[in-house]
Amino acid sequence: MGGAPCYSGKNDNEICDPDVDECINTDSICRQINGTGDYKCFPKLKLNDTCTIPGNTECLLNLVCTGLRTCEDVEFLGLGEICERTDDCTSPLECVNNNCTMLGAQCTSMTCPYNQYCEPNNRICQPRIALGQLCEYQDVCERGLSCSDGICVKPFSVAIAEDCSGLYTCQYNQTEYCNENTDKCTKYAASTNPDCSVNACINSLEYCDCSSKKCVNELFITPKCQGATNELNRCLFQFYTCPNVYNTYSSKSCQMKNCFQQTRSQFIYCKEYSGYYSEAVFGKYPGNPYVTPSPTPTTTSSEEVPSSSSNLSILFLLTLLCILILIL
Repeated sequence: MGGAPCYSGKNDNEICDPDVDECINTDSICRQINGTGDYKCFPKLKLNDTCTIPGNTECLLNLVCTGLRTCEDVEFLGLGEICERTDDCTSPLECVNNNCTMLGAQCTSMTCPYNQYCEPNNRICQPRIALGQLCEYQDVCERGLSCSDGICVKPFSVAIAEDCSGLYTCQYNQTEYCNENTDKCTKYAASTNPDCSVNACINSLEYCDCSSKKCVNELFITPKCQGATNELNRCLFQFYTCPNVYNTYSSKSCQMKNCFQQTRSQFIYCKEYSGYYSEAVFGKYPGNPYVTPSPTPTTTSSEEVPSSSSNLSILFLLTLLCILILIL
């Protein structure tokens, strides 16, 4: 078996290959040097910086490169949300009477009411499909459900060896994932290649790290990822019914205003650090970025909170120390 192309981390201003390298700085990107064929890691563009590629490729995670070619905090509101200007609303919605409104007859994935989807053939909003019903793709299921093997299912509910499709469908708390080669839930087993540049990684979720020559999993198939994802879904779809928006990670979006900690935890516990996490948006990454983090996610904080038993142990030791001092 031949070796896999290896991926390496590059510091800012280092030459990089956009196909195989990641920038070590969470808020940097491997992009072309003006007027040359070379690429370097550069910090992503900040608010009001000039950009060239529409979307959020060049800008920080919470900004969008607009038609004016500047990075702006726009498109963070969805259908029915209160707005001040049309740029606040996710395109093609418009701000009418301080309300993000769909003016055209035909819908898009961003313009239907909360529990409806845009039927792709006639472009009309239709009710989303309930648990256990047939589906063709992800967007047709009720919010918080997944379309797996043509059926709307709860996330992480498909058992081992059963048919599956997509992420977050198999039981991560049993370290099972949807194997894209077999389309069945499979027990995750990390590649044990001594040198993946010689023998390629056997797992489709892994890539070959240049520095260690080891296979690295870019998606964490763990109970912590399952717990963090379920907490985020509860926040988004049970407590706040957040609408679809383009600029999800704007500080002004429903998701970030109401579910910031859950969103941050889902990034930390489910996705390999490089290329995903943004310290500009979520704050400093807890611990070594290239090691699976250890804190347990909660709905209030992404940092580990000492248990009550730990606090009692500390109190006992302090009391014992005071007694010894009095005796002496």
